Amino acid sequence: MEVQQKISNLNKRKPKSPVKFKIELNEEQKAAKTIIYENPVILLKGMAGSGKAQPLSSIVYTPSGPKKMGELVIGEQVLGLDGPVKVLGVYPQGKEDVYEITCSDKSTVKASLDHLWTVCKKSDLVEKAKWKTVTTQDLLSELEKGVEYRLPRITLANFDSKEVPIDPYLLGILIAEGHIREDSVSFSTSDTVVLSSIENILANTDSTVRHILNYDYSIKKRQRDNKPTSIMIALRDLELTGKLSYDKFIPDIYKYNTEKVRVKLLQGLIDGDGYVTKKGRLLYGTSSEVLAKDVTEVFQSLGGRVTSCSYFPKYRYKGEHLTSIHLHYELSITIEDSERFATIPRKYHRLVNKENKVKYLSRIIKKVEKVGYEETQCIKVDAKDSLYLTNSFIVTHNTLVACQAALDLFFKREVEKIIITRPTVAKEDIGFLPGDMKEKMDPWLAPVYANLYMLYNKEAIDKMVTEGTIEIVPFAFMRGRTFPNAVVLVDECQNITHTQTEMMLGRLGKGGKMIFCGDLAQIDLKNKKDSGISFFLRLEEHVPGVRILSLKTNHRHEVVESILSVYSDYRD
Repeated sequence: MEVQQKISNLNKRKPKSPVKFKIELNEEQKAAKTIIYENPVILLKGMAGSGKAQPLSSIVYTPSGPKKMGELVIGEQVLGLDGPVKVLGVYPQGKEDVYEITCSDKSTVKASLDHLWTVCKKSDLVEKAKWKTVTTQDLLSELEKGVEYRLPRITLANFDSKEVPIDPYLLGILIAEGHIREDSVSFSTSDTVVLSSIENILANTDSTVRHILNYDYSIKKRQRDNKPTSIMIALRDLELTGKLSYDKFIPDIYKYNTEKVRVKLLQGLIDGDGYVTKKGRLLYGTSSEVLAKDVTEVFQSLGGRVTSCSYFPKYRYKGEHLTSIHLHYELSITIEDSERFATIPRKYHRLVNKENKVKYLSRIIKKVEKVGYEETQCIKVDAKDSLYLTNSFIVTHNTLVACQAALDLFFKREVEKIIITRPTVAKEDIGFLPGDMKEKMDPWLAPVYANLYMLYNKEAIDKMVTEGTIEIVPFAFMRGRTFPNAVVLVDECQNITHTQTEMMLGRLGKGGKMIFCGDLAQIDLKNKKDSGISFFLRLEEHVPGVRILSLKTNHRHEVVESILSVYSDYRD
């Protein structure tokens, strides 16, 4: 009687006005959500990643530097827009068609056709941009119509602090203007500011600057002996000795370090080989392809945008006009507060007084094309916006349709509760774990929480959990319960058996829905044939109200009796 009264009261309540979620679904997801509303039992096949994947070779930035997507594990940290975020889930997606997205600065990133991107239209004013979530397929379709989208930009990638063996400004000068041989170090400069800075850096070391001829200087040991200087030893350890102009590079310990280290390094490079036009345009030139990529990466890590061009320089030697056999790379750098990257007065003042102020630094997507067929993987991260930094510090993320559907039904007052469950360990015995029920289940349900937080206000979600309107129920505790007027989310359902799936379906109460999220490719059971997910094909064929979506006189719901009847026929 009490349950019937609850149902009656629920039906009398007026629905709230539509809730505005932080993530806008794409057309495929909206269609899936509509089907969820129309059916009591839904299997979202492939929801662990739904094809929202990147190749295993893709770069994902961590606080210590870049790692390949295929090397990531649950629990480690990657960089998000606002700092480090934890990896909550790693989901191999198998081989998929891979598409390359090319941006206006020629930076590229690879992803599957269903991978998600947060974008706004190129025509949107930056301060009034309407950000939305679209797939790679959406980007491709829109580009064919002439519509271009803008990606969000980072302001700073926060890498861990590491002790460096050489002052970063000095290293920048030596990479740009230095001659680093196996047993000696020298550099060239005509700027007293640069010379003074190097002398100050070396003041309390075993090395000093000695003038050679004209604008050439060497770094020698203060006390003459046969032992190498500490700088010489460090350069050897950094593998920079013997490098010529066309094969120099920036060591990783400097590229993936604190903002201060990176800025000082770039100051040395710009003071050495940088050029500022009269209009304040910042350029950097080098004959090393690796160094050009390194400088680009460091500026990008600080929120900058870099475009490049290359050509074979012409020069005159002994009266002859010759062409170099080595390409020259010229980088054009756009970044806020560009003046902080130059200490030489003439360069600094041109940057301060530049004619064209920076209007925007985000990248425009220019091209999407299929480039291969590769092993891919999807990750979930513990961030409200679910964003993480991939190749060239491009921002990308993922989401979960089931969570939005559940929240939507709750806020529209069509259900009273959201029940979340998933299989935990093989024996489903979590009693030995410390803490209350929520604390015991949190490690397994972290990916679901991440998606709820991404879709809606974290404080509101936590309050719903505290009040019990979102209830966490261990899978082993489901038997014997019925859930009327509730949305039941069964995550990782590929790891429950036929018998367990039957038991779970029997928990669906009147006015409720049950959403199973799983992926055939991720069955962890010893015998994959035991997985209950495969039986949904038969249920969909025989029972109206049971749907499979590939993304690609009791309190039970009326559909339960039909479901159990099919199971009974199957056993017989």
